Amino acid sequence: MAATVVSLGAFLAGAVTGARLESVLATRRRPWFPVALLAEAALLTGAAAACWGSGPAGLAHGRNADG
Repeated sequence: MAATVVSLGAFLAGAVTGARLESVLATRRRPWFPVALLAEAALLTGAAAACWGSGPAGLAHGRNADG
């Protein structure tokens, strides 16, 4: 249940943030595509950094590493 609430909260926060960013860019007449690419790159980098050390300890070696 907690994962569902966190997921929906993160979606809502992203939707609100994206809408506000789009509104700001529309009023300033700035190109939104480069800003969107930079935002996506930053989010992907943050996600990769957050999951860097997570996961099962033996996952890097594979299940059948000895045989």
